[in-house]
Amino acid sequence: MSTCGKQKESNSLLIFSGVSFVLSVLLTWLVIMGDTQLLDATIRLKVDQWSDTELAAYANYLTPSVIESMVALGSTTILVLFSAGVLAALIWRKKIKFALLYGILLGGGALVTVLLKMSIQRARPGAVYYFNLFGLTGDVVSYSYPSGHVVKNTLFFAFLICLIHAAIKNRLLKISLITLCVIVPLVIGIGQVISDRHYLSDVVGGYLVSCVWLGASLLLLRLTEPTALSQNYNMKSKK
Repeated sequence: MSTCGKQKESNSLLIFSGVSFVLSVLLTWLVIMGDTQLLDATIRLKVDQWSDTELAAYANYLTPSVIESMVALGSTTILVLFSAGVLAALIWRKKIKFALLYGILLGGGALVTVLLKMSIQRARPGAVYYFNLFGLTGDVVSYSYPSGHVVKNTLFFAFLICLIHAAIKNRLLKISLITLCVIVPLVIGIGQVISDRHYLSDVVGGYLVSCVWLGASLLLLRLTEPTALSQNYNMKSKK
C-alpha cells in the first residue's frame, strides 16, 4: 500500500475510534447516572413478554438449551481454546504481525472490560456471576457493564475478519465468512439479554468498547509500521 493509502486508512481508523470513543463515554456516563434504567427496564419487560408469548410459537426451536447455547458460544473457556489454536497457527506460519494484533486486541480488550466493570460495579439484572475460567470460579464478582462476552467475542470475530480479508481471494467465500463473523457476535449479544445476564445498555456498551479498542489497536499497528520512505532509506544504507 502506498504512503497516501496508508494515511487515508489511518485517518479512517482515527475517525472510527474517535466516534466510538465519544459514544462509549456518553453511554457509560448515562449508565453511571442511572439514565438508562427506564429504557433497560422497558426492554427487559418487552423481552419477558415476548418470551412468554411469541417465543412459545418457536418452542421447538428456541428451547432453553438453545438459548443457553447462544450464551455458551461466547464463553471464556471456548474463547481461550480457540485463542490457543489461533495463536499457535499464526506463530507456526510466522505471521507475527497478526499474532501481535491478536494479543493486543484480546488482552487489551479484556483488561479494559475488567477495569470498567470494577470501576462502575453495576449489578446484573438477574443472578450474580463471578469471573471464571474452565469452570474455576473465584470470589471476584463479574459486574454487568459492559458485557464481557460481547467485548471479547466482537474483538475475536473482528480479528477473524482481518484474517479473512487478508488471506481469502474468492469474493463470494470472503463475503460469506465475513457475514458469519458479523452475525455470531450479534447472536451472542441477543443471548445475553434474553437470558437475563445483561441489560441492553450493557450489550451496546460492549459493542462500543470493542469498536474503540479495535480501531485503536489497528491504528497503533498501522502507525508503528515502517513507511515506504524509511524502508527505502534502510535499503540504501545496506548498499
